[in-house]
Amino acid sequence: MKFFNKNFEIIIAFLLFALIFILKYSVLNLPYSWDAMNYVIPAANYIYEKGFTIFLWEYSNGHPPFYFILLGFIFKVFGNSQFIAHLITVIFSFLAVYFTYLTGKYLFNRKVGIIASLLMFFYPTFFSYSGMAYLAIPLTALTIMSLYFFIKKNNILYIIISSCLVLTEERAIMVPSALLFYKIFKNKKFNLKKDFIFLIPLLVFGLWLVSNKLYYGHFVYPLNASLLSFNIIPILFNAIIIMKNFFFDYYKWVLTSFIVLSCFSFKLFKNKIRFIYSFILSLLFFILIFNLNELSVYFSKYFPNINNYFFILKEFSLLFTILFFIFLLSFERFVNFWSNKNFYVFYFVFIFAFFSYIIFIPFPLRYGLPIYPIIFLLFSVSLVKIFKKYSYFLLFIVLVLFVIQWTGDSNLPGFVLESNMEYVDVVKTHQMASHYLEENYPNSTILVSYPQSLELKYPYLGYVNKPLKTISIPPFPGLTSKNFTIYLNPNIYNKTIDLNSVDIAYYSKQQFENKYSRELYEILDKILIKRFELNGKTVEIYKINKGDKYSNYSLPLD
Repeated sequence: MKFFNKNFEIIIAFLLFALIFILKYSVLNLPYSWDAMNYVIPAANYIYEKGFTIFLWEYSNGHPPFYFILLGFIFKVFGNSQFIAHLITVIFSFLAVYFTYLTGKYLFNRKVGIIASLLMFFYPTFFSYSGMAYLAIPLTALTIMSLYFFIKKNNILYIIISSCLVLTEERAIMVPSALLFYKIFKNKKFNLKKDFIFLIPLLVFGLWLVSNKLYYGHFVYPLNASLLSFNIIPILFNAIIIMKNFFFDYYKWVLTSFIVLSCFSFKLFKNKIRFIYSFILSLLFFILIFNLNELSVYFSKYFPNINNYFFILKEFSLLFTILFFIFLLSFERFVNFWSNKNFYVFYFVFIFAFFSYIIFIPFPLRYGLPIYPIIFLLFSVSLVKIFKKYSYFLLFIVLVLFVIQWTGDSNLPGFVLESNMEYVDVVKTHQMASHYLEENYPNSTILVSYPQSLELKYPYLGYVNKPLKTISIPPFPGLTSKNFTIYLNPNIYNKTIDLNSVDIAYYSKQQFENKYSRELYEILDKILIKRFELNGKTVEIYKINKGDKYSNYSLPLD
């Protein structure tokens, strides 16, 4: 027992790593998915093959170089393989989960830390990305590690980790910025001599920006900058979408309900005046959200699928109204409890990060992962407060709800399916199709969309042993090409497709479709020769009728 108590943190770390490794082992050898093929692995592979550099815009989508250099270095030591890349993600997943536990234990208690870490790991979106070679999980780990060392006042480790964080992804600059403002808020002043050390991560990021300006002529990658929006209406609707992801999806509305209920008491009903005005306001709130879908026609030009979100509000209008009523009834108690100074550092980071999220349109779900530790720590605090000695029982129930959401039979585009483990079905169907084409049509010209355009072209992505000859339909017509050379010299771009040279058309419902890809597949006279399907994810291989003659098809600069 003494050994257990003395080495509890080491035992927890070992158990967490073993749990994560065992549950993610089955995906370690899978080929890469979506944007991992688009920029993460190409940038790391460039470091692996060509050598170290911080200038990787043509491979990295303009993101800062830390993780690409780290992964490229690891490739040099252990070899370039999907297993190694995914194992590194698993290690960062462990760090994110473990430091969530440590932060919860330090600020609150061990039970809060354990529950928060397990909730986060088993949550479908985190669980899915914890085995993919994206920047999201390293960002999550570095964010919570920076936060932990900051609140522990370990300034040296904070500066090191936080500097690595800002050199991983641009929006990460909001974390040290938030912590700096929190420190000023807490101390009511800023002592330049004493607090200069907290400026170092910001200065490191600034130096990276200056190096870009000197080398490329731009501080940030033009395509990334073009996705920023300061139009108030799109920002507001983007905020709704993000809040839905943070506090509603995959049964998170249950945990959000715990936050609202955490300060409720039936004794509050004794205050009749408070009860009456809370009831009236809640009734008005119900009428509003129940009928919001009637207004969707006015906002569809900003978000075509906004009606889906209004429908959710209508479907859950009774629950939301009850929670709103309870919130109004227990407002003072709620404010008193959640204004605990231990929460302030969370609020600062959340607000700064949330602002950086809402101005970036569109917003893939993985972008929000870095503040998941904060959200799940807040969920854990409320769960423990309400259920006390029954907290682990409620944890078990919520984990079961999460686990049953890991899989499904959707047939949406591939990047959408990364929000849970359905992406594995996409990868496997594409893997089967790639093997079929390589074995049966190794010399044919294949018309493909993204991501098949990369899967069939680069063997290091794990789909083919040798490159196949492809004609690629650009995935994002109208946006700047990933190739920075073409961005600087658009006159050299020429994307004319000779349809008469196409032998095979490779179509997947999970590819990135646009009007050009749909039009091309309709133009071609073709016959289905092979179909692969797994849990609703499909791939179709067509043979082109070579007897027909087609005009050349021109595509815009992607």
